[in-house]
Amino acid sequence: MAVCKIPPEIEHSGYYLSHVSDGRKSSSYCLAVAIRDKPTEAHYDPESLHLSLLMADGIVHEMKLTRHQALTQERKVCPGLVHLMERLGKQVAFYSFGGTLGYRQEEGKSIFVLQSSAPILKMEED
Repeated sequence: MAVCKIPPEIEHSGYYLSHVSDGRKSSSYCLAVAIRDKPTEAHYDPESLHLSLLMADGIVHEMKLTRHQALTQERKVCPGLVHLMERLGKQVAFYSFGGTLGYRQEEGKSIFVLQSSAPILKMEED
């Protein structure tokens, strides 16, 4: 599977959905989510990420990940809905067929990257 990198576009958005191909049959779908200390108010500013993760105990847990909710290691994402919530209650939803979730902390923000070999689908808003 091609490796997802944190896209430079994430600097100017709250999330970024992309497709990466290495030129062979291998490709990855990526959802990068930036949760910042302070909302930019220039775009959708997620403050939490809600999804199902397979934890080390072998049990699926519904998780709410925030700016300071660190993952100690990459985790498996279970198939299902992925919700991004922002401070005013607006949400953006995606459907994932499963994958892995990585985490990186940078100055002023946390970046979560969901990577999958299957498409990550943005759900229509109501």
